[in-house]
Amino acid sequence: MTTHAKAQPDARKDALDALGSSGYGLCIVLLLSGEFLILSMLDELVFHSQPPYLPGWILWIVLEVVMTVLICRVIWIVRHGGRVGAFQESAAGRARARKTRIVFAVGLSAVLIAAYGVHFVDRKQVMAGEKERAAATLSAIETAFEDAGFYAYGDLPIAVYDPAGYSMNGALYMDEGDQNTQVRVNVDNEGVVTEVIYDMDVDPALPLEENLVRAEASLDAMHEVVSNLDVPFEQPGLASYGALPEPFCQAFLAGSPYEEIIMHPSDLGSSEGAYIHAAFWTFSEEDWIDNLGASIQLQLECDG
Repeated sequence: MTTHAKAQPDARKDALDALGSSGYGLCIVLLLSGEFLILSMLDELVFHSQPPYLPGWILWIVLEVVMTVLICRVIWIVRHGGRVGAFQESAAGRARARKTRIVFAVGLSAVLIAAYGVHFVDRKQVMAGEKERAAATLSAIETAFEDAGFYAYGDLPIAVYDPAGYSMNGALYMDEGDQNTQVRVNVDNEGVVTEVIYDMDVDPALPLEENLVRAEASLDAMHEVVSNLDVPFEQPGLASYGALPEPFCQAFLAGSPYEEIIMHPSDLGSSEGAYIHAAFWTFSEEDWIDNLGASIQLQLECDG
């Protein structure tokens, strides 16, 4: 009778110890998951890693697997009549157990933080180098635009790293009140030109033929500067191509100052690796807005 009565509290104590150990393991799993989520968000939103930091993912999975195995081991021990808390029966044992658990939790957390910390330091250096290369290209473009008499404006100085890249604009007739006629050069974080966009103003009060002649003259002036830029281009066609495609010109002359025209590479093709887009942006006569006006656009890019 006495043996049976004593066995019941021991069984309850073992069950509570097992529950505590499993709960502790589950807390570590949740802690590591939350920590990994925060570090991954920092990696993507602040340090702009593409693709995600694979060693960090692998380390997190390994740590989670280790904790899952330990939890399963505790459950297995209890189900087979073993005891997981015998060493905690004394006050000193319980104190050591608490300390061990804290050190273990902090250690696992520190390992994950350290791995990402090294990665963050490396990414910061990489981002600084990329900003320098992009700034050098933007500065060369800005100087060329200013030397040609364009009004240059853009993302200089580069205040914040942008994974999408940066741009420099050159307005041809800004002093004359024409804000539509301009060229935009987009640069990636390697300092390479990835896209060139030409915009030419259209005056609906003038005949379409005269607007087309004016647009082609403005395009020639802007393209001459772009083609002589001493900067790297992703594809030669971004620098070499600078004419309105014949299909677009025919559509423009056959259209109206108040009807938009949009043509894609499927209509216009490509030139030396640069895909060609052309468009006429305007408003209907009823919705005409003088301060926005209308413009012909030639866009050259490398990804179609």
